[in-house]
Amino acid sequence: MANPNLYLNKTRNFTVKELLIAGIVEKYIKTHPQEIKKVKKLQKRVRYSSLNKFQADEVKELRWTLFIPIELYRVLNKYVENFLADNKEVQWFAKTFPIFSIPEKI
Repeated sequence: MANPNLYLNKTRNFTVKELLIAGIVEKYIKTHPQEIKKVKKLQKRVRYSSLNKFQADEVKELRWTLFIPIELYRVLNKYVENFLADNKEVQWFAKTFPIFSIPEKI
């Protein structure tokens, strides 16, 4: 089993859902280094081609937040009930795993 404590801030208690997500993501990162390289490359390309550090369009109606490889997303969606169900969870994921976050500022 992966050690989710590598990603989680120790200043608060975490839900079982957050620990499950962290364990799955850590295992994916360790077992798919080539995919992680692709994610980093895409992240840089998108960050430097956008209009601002929040990855928002001109009228601020659309914002790129995450890029999660499809295989990782499928596993998370299968094992984590209501994965990324609300904006708070999306923000938590982006801050906890900045490798999958597109904007420089969340």
